Amino acid sequence: MVFQVTYSGNGSDGGAPPAPQFFNAGDTVNFADVATIITSRSMTKTGAVFAYWNTSADGTGAFHGWPQDTSFVMPAANVVLFAQWFVSTGLTNGGVTGSYNFFYDSSLQASGVEPKRTNELVANAEADRAIMAGWFAGVTASGPAKVPVYVTRLGGGANNSGDSIRLKPGSNASAELRCLLVSELTESFMQGQNKGWGFLPGVNNEESSGEGLSLFLTQQFAVQRNFPNPYSGFTANTANNWLNSALPQGQAGSTQVSNGTNFGARADYVNTMLPFPGNGPATGCSILFLYYLYSQLGFSINEIIAAAPGSGLGDTLRGVYRNLTGDGADPFPHFKGLLDAAYPPDRISSITGTRTGNADDPYPLAPRPAFKHIFSGQDGVIYGLMDNGDLLWYRHDGRDDGSFRWAAGRGKKVGNGWDFKTVFPADNGVIYAITHTGDLLWFRHDGRGDGSFRWADDHGRKVGTGWDFRCVFAGNDGVIYAITHTGDLLWFRHDGHLDGSFKWAFDHGRKVGNGWDAKTVFSGGDGLIYAITLTGDLLWFRHDGRGDGSFKWADDHGRKVGNGWNMKEVFSGGHGLIYGVTFTGDLLWFRHDGRNDGSFKWADDHGRKVGTGWRSGGVVMAIADNRDLNWYRHDGWGDGQFIWALDKGARVGNGWDMKSVFSGGDGVIYALSHTNDLMWFRHDGRGDGTFRWSVDHGLKVGTGWNFKSVFSGGDGVLYGITDTNDLMWFRHDGRGDGSFRWAVDHGLKVGTGWNFRKVFSGGDGVIYAITDTFDLLWFHHTGRGDGSFKWAVDHGLKVGNGWNMKNVFSGGDGVIYAGSQTGDLLWFRHEGRGDGSFKWTFDQGRKVGTGWNQPLVFFGDT
Repeated sequence: MVFQVTYSGNGSDGGAPPAPQFFNAGDTVNFADVATIITSRSMTKTGAVFAYWNTSADGTGAFHGWPQDTSFVMPAANVVLFAQWFVSTGLTNGGVTGSYNFFYDSSLQASGVEPKRTNELVANAEADRAIMAGWFAGVTASGPAKVPVYVTRLGGGANNSGDSIRLKPGSNASAELRCLLVSELTESFMQGQNKGWGFLPGVNNEESSGEGLSLFLTQQFAVQRNFPNPYSGFTANTANNWLNSALPQGQAGSTQVSNGTNFGARADYVNTMLPFPGNGPATGCSILFLYYLYSQLGFSINEIIAAAPGSGLGDTLRGVYRNLTGDGADPFPHFKGLLDAAYPPDRISSITGTRTGNADDPYPLAPRPAFKHIFSGQDGVIYGLMDNGDLLWYRHDGRDDGSFRWAAGRGKKVGNGWDFKTVFPADNGVIYAITHTGDLLWFRHDGRGDGSFRWADDHGRKVGTGWDFRCVFAGNDGVIYAITHTGDLLWFRHDGHLDGSFKWAFDHGRKVGNGWDAKTVFSGGDGLIYAITLTGDLLWFRHDGRGDGSFKWADDHGRKVGNGWNMKEVFSGGHGLIYGVTFTGDLLWFRHDGRNDGSFKWADDHGRKVGTGWRSGGVVMAIADNRDLNWYRHDGWGDGQFIWALDKGARVGNGWDMKSVFSGGDGVIYALSHTNDLMWFRHDGRGDGTFRWSVDHGLKVGTGWNFKSVFSGGDGVLYGITDTNDLMWFRHDGRGDGSFRWAVDHGLKVGTGWNFRKVFSGGDGVIYAITDTFDLLWFHHTGRGDGSFKWAVDHGLKVGNGWNMKNVFSGGDGVIYAGSQTGDLLWFRHEGRGDGSFKWTFDQGRKVGTGWNQPLVFFGDT
């Protein structure tokens, strides 16, 4: 039996609707043909644009036509289809803005939702577009100069035809309309950028990586505007997600098969893309990886978008990672490994969200790397050694004038596995490293000019042994200086510095100075050496005997060329440039114009800020009641902010049933057993809180350690307080590898009368003690290097009072942590650490943690 489809213009006043059509039940009614008929008959309505068809004149029936459908199956009944119209009636300026022409479905006027809702969209559209234009800096969106935007009655998202955008809100909220427009217009920006966010040859779609970016950006827009998230749960919390695709087909919650497509078990959609994925697991993987770049690795939205590798490559997300990090390795295994550990593949996964409650963002799942050491490679090159062993390359293009200009990128990864006791640069791309066992290794970074991952060798060349010094730094032309534990300055010349051969001017160092007991010492090139005292004075020296290692200097003492140099790190950039990293992570630029003669002349009277975010963290270790060893990293260590790498500690050990435990620095942990044996451990996972150790059990490095108190003074120095209140000095020369080697075979007495409630080291020979009346005393052991009975003052200086705390320990560089009786963790910084003066950053402690009720808490290192 034949049935009829009748088309009604429903208020059209020009042309004519399509003529009736006749179909058998079950035939396909194709709206591509209908569109051609509409065009040929020029059906129009004054002040309106044709939208779609509906089985009811008022739009309350079933919709047909794009984007709802492109065809339908003819029922065994006649069908009447009424034209629906878009209008701009009542819209501000007729719905016209600088970038859009807005319309809405006229049937929505009856409910009163329009034109109010679309007017709110009109009022904010250009400001919202500015956010997108900022993300896609310098990119012109594809499509018309004024994009027609139609607000429909259809629920379920939005569509972008390239010539127009149709919004299909599911609510009456204008915020949803604004988010839907962002989701579609970002795809126009992607197509205008043409650098790989989809649109492979022959595929007229943004594909899984671009679909993921569109949803990610819409979520970020909602965060900025404080809107409810219109798109959430695509990665773990809905039927179409990636994490639950690991569950076998047929198991409850499995999303391995979606809409007839088998997406695989947590398959790799970082190195591949799928066309037309909808919001399935391929898109879910893409969103998760974008949040991995953003929330885990810390790259900005602009950096992520700009790093697209180029159109037609098929592995956009891997290319983005490579361009952002400079790392050519496959990122998928580490990305997937973090998620597998947090969301086991054999369980139904659910993401609660860590960033503004976003249910698609599970990160951070591991702490971001922090800066462990920063040094110059000359010519504006700066290297950042991260606490996870990555070596990053930066280039300060504003080095000549101190301007805030850098080579593109956040830092290119040029090395990994840089877990050394000391790393210091020379010239011509050469970098030296000293292992924990005292071997001197030579590297040459041939990619120094552009930050490429190119080295003279794929590993360091061993060019020396026995490099056990308090401080080591390089001059020029192979010259290396080393400061011994007793403060002697030794000169070496590595004649094999250009090719990494084991050739030296002499078979041992030449002594060229003594009394080098400064906090920081570094080379300025051409024989210049700078030293920073504990009180923050900057001293200038010139070694005129640098060529042959003779004991010749421009002066018999250092010239003071600056003061107030109290920073986390200071290093030379060559040619008078000096960089300093503040405790808050700012990078400051200085130029010493008096470098040639040691005069007090500078380009400015203060440093110029040329960088931010060069922050280090402080590792805090705690032993719980069950004897688990837990790791924390306080990223607010520098200024006392309540910022931690993770929202809870990471378990890195168990069975720590010891009499006493304390850090020896550089990942070394000492423990006193209940039988008074001294045990050595080194935590190789100290940077990221992983369960990695140099050995799987402690090494015994001492016996008979029966002291009231034992603590570390750094650089292998240990102090012990006897029952008779004598202070004993030891130096563990086997600190690097846990061997049973000591500077002397017994302790040296360096103090008497050490009868205090608590004693702990402040680093660089500084020792703090808390009296029975809760006063805080400062001491400075100037004989720390060799265990001599030498002190800056003959008694302790009072630097604080009211230190009635449950647990107090040093965090280095003047930082002191204290646990209150209620379990709060307080942060202090003693700015008078250098001279024992009563100066503090704040007049009271800053609360940086709560619930610190563990039996034992101690500081690791920075």
